Amino acid sequence: MTTQDHIAVEEAAKAIGVSKSTLYYYIKALNLETQRFPLDRNAYLTVEDFEKIKTLKDQARSRKEQAA
Repeated sequence: MTTQDHIAVEEAAKAIGVSKSTLYYYIKALNLETQRFPLDRNAYLTVEDFEKIKTLKDQARSRKEQAA
């Protein structure tokens, strides 16, 4: 489920191409927080935090490709 300002952690992991546990590693490493809503078992990231993770992951991938 995606709202205008939040994205489910599971959906975010799929969009970035990593497992949920890897995404939680990124969340912890970047000192970000997830949010839960009443009557919903899913955890959510803000879209802003999702974009931050996605950008940093893309930059890391670019550096790795340049080094190879």
